[in-house]
Amino acid sequence: MGDPVHAVAMRDGALSPMPAPSAAPDRPLTALVVVPTLHAGAADAGAIELVRILASAGHRPIVASGGGRLVGEIAAVGGENVLLDLG
Repeated sequence: MGDPVHAVAMRDGALSPMPAPSAAPDRPLTALVVVPTLHAGAADAGAIELVRILASAGHRPIVASGGGRLVGEIAAVGGENVLLDLG
């Protein structure tokens, strides 16, 4: 099989070629991750893993949360936490 064809359908039904998606943005991103708390749930662990992935790729992850025992993990993996009342 060859390379996939990237195209967008036009109103008249014709296909218009579009560039292949880029694997990485041209510049670092600032990403906001919002979770109610950072205690020990699956969403909390997922937020920390997402922060680790984003930071290791050179991006700036910011977590908005109501706090919790895992707040220190955010900085440890390269992000920053902003405490907000999300209740």
